[in-house]
Amino acid sequence: MNRNQPQECAVFGIDIGKNLFHVVGLDCSGAIIQRVKFRRETLLQFFELAHRTLVGMEACPGS
Repeated sequence: MNRNQPQECAVFGIDIGKNLFHVVGLDCSGAIIQRVKFRRETLLQFFELAHRTLVGMEACPGS
């Protein structure tokens, strides 16, 4: 499986930066099952392929 293809996760967490986005996928027990980084232009492509699920976001003041 391609590392940048979304896995079936219970929750995705996103740390939003100016240009780089860190995405972490968690299973139902809270264990990390996927970690990926994206540039701004490719983040939406990742989530277009993902199953519908909860997404939590964290942003710094400069993002």
